[in-house]
Amino acid sequence: MTSTTPVKALADLRLEQAVGGEPVRGAAHTPETAAAWHAQRRGGFTATDARDWGIPEKRARIIAGKRSRRVRDLSHIPVVAHGTHREPFIADWAQDRFGITPCRHVYAAAGQPRHLASPDGITLDPTGELVHHSPAAVICEIKTDPDDLTPGTLDHTRTVVAYDPASAFAARRYLLQIQWQIYVMAASSCLFIWERHTNQTDPSTGHFTPVGEPEWCFIPRDDEIIAQLLDTTASASHELGWALAN
Repeated sequence: MTSTTPVKALADLRLEQAVGGEPVRGAAHTPETAAAWHAQRRGGFTATDARDWGIPEKRARIIAGKRSRRVRDLSHIPVVAHGTHREPFIADWAQDRFGITPCRHVYAAAGQPRHLASPDGITLDPTGELVHHSPAAVICEIKTDPDDLTPGTLDHTRTVVAYDPASAFAARRYLLQIQWQIYVMAASSCLFIWERHTNQTDPSTGHFTPVGEPEWCFIPRDDEIIAQLLDTTASASHELGWALAN
């Protein structure tokens, strides 16, 4: 049997961020505002940075990218192009099924303008305001992949109760990315959605072919992981200080 790592049950979840302090909405990723979106993310520490910082070659790439202030164009990579193509459809599916609103903005954590996240979906109240510091504060992260991204053992609500360290989810370090997003957005959990696809592109579309409906689970907030990520960020800020200077 594969060993697993226990996690907090959702019922025992404690939001340890101070109540209040709404995340600050920044630039949107649209054709007209993409430059501002990239510039804001380049000037801070994102969920992708949190995920990749522990890998030396990726850490060097993060620093170089922030120093050069150039945007890496990855649209020519088939898996990136496919994910960009499919994400809006999956986000609409998530909205219809779970009521999660698609999100194209970058957000900064309350009081921490350099701590950034760009969730694929957010929870809004009936007035259109962001729900935060609440058990109802759920964000969404979408992935497309040929592999099964089930994080581990799920309970009857499809909430993760134990992570599988041998999973593709673990190998891709997605838990770090998601916990950073949860922290920035002052959320209680993340609706993690993955859609599997074939390994070969369809010549008629130029994209991979999705396999079945999207799969999903809820990933609860883990304040111990978030504390570790904040320690990492504090250390990283010394290396990134010159790169992030205005």
